[in-house]
Amino acid sequence: YTSFLPSIYTYRGKNGKTKTSSFERGWTPVEGGVTLTWKDVNVYVQGEKKWSLGGAVVPPFKRVLNNVFGAIQPGSLVAMMGASGAGKSTLMSVLAHRAPKGVMVDGEIRVNGRQVGPSMRDLSGFVYQDDLFVGSLTCREHLEFM
Repeated sequence: YTSFLPSIYTYRGKNGKTKTSSFERGWTPVEGGVTLTWKDVNVYVQGEKKWSLGGAVVPPFKRVLNNVFGAIQPGSLVAMMGASGAGKSTLMSVLAHRAPKGVMVDGEIRVNGRQVGPSMRDLSGFVYQDDLFVGSLTCREHLEFM
């Protein structure tokens, strides 16, 4: 059982500071699979009412996920269940680094113990329950493009 993780490397940015990057240089095989863990994940969305702070109008944020934690082991099949509006789709989007603009996320999301940032979009995929199904696409193509 072999999974793939993006290669992690460091480079110097334009300002001379060392930066860590992932994904740009290709995939590194990981024997034994990949474990996804998340801890103390909080998700905030903009609320409708606004308040003033020194003359500036600031939209309040509403917490929609509160200190969520979990783990998915290699080779496991996972079903996420809950009532409508419980945050299932929100959590999946956050774990895959696909949260919509304006959504604030804090907490730890790790792959094999390493914190993974925006490159998570390129190494993960999932299908929503009511997602658009295109009969001419393979399962892999659905995960990559949908």
